[in-house]
Amino acid sequence: MMGMPKLGSALLMVGVACGIRLPAPSSRVSAPAMQMQSWNPIQNLKQMADQRVAKISHCMLAAGTDMTLAQANAKMDAWKAEIGNDEAKFAEVAKRESECPTTAAAGGEVGVFPRGKMTTQLDELIFQEDVKPVEFGGTGGVVRGPIGTSFGGKAGLSLIYVHTCWEPKGMSSVGAMLDPPESLKNKMNNLFGGSKE
Repeated sequence: MMGMPKLGSALLMVGVACGIRLPAPSSRVSAPAMQMQSWNPIQNLKQMADQRVAKISHCMLAAGTDMTLAQANAKMDAWKAEIGNDEAKFAEVAKRESECPTTAAAGGEVGVFPRGKMTTQLDELIFQEDVKPVEFGGTGGVVRGPIGTSFGGKAGLSLIYVHTCWEPKGMSSVGAMLDPPESLKNKMNNLFGGSKE
């Protein structure tokens, strides 16, 4: 297998090149600290308008082994085939297989994060479309990846399970400014004498 890159060195190069990092686990959603991810002002306005949050888990295959990148990708494909998009199966595989010292025991659960809190690559992977649980009329969570991550002091390839991805408010803050709810319109009309008697 001469010429095949080893998983550790290949992921180190990918991680250094992309700067991919998974945030520390959190039990609650913090206020988003928006990172402008583009020099394009239109792209930044779209990002500010998109106030979705996502609950995610991950299952990591850590770098630093003698496994080649092709072998690591084959293992990830086997995990994906076993999991499908089943949340319970993902947690089972994460407990059994994940090499993340921080999240493996909890079935890979990382927490809930707003858009713009993670790296651009993770944001693009996670926030592709809304993901709703079956009990709320959706099709359930989805497995995505693999993607290079660095978490808990370890770098590696991770599968990401997106449990949910939704906008917690009725509309984005930019959308709310352009079309405020009726209750706010009524208060403003009353405050500024909009109702004539």
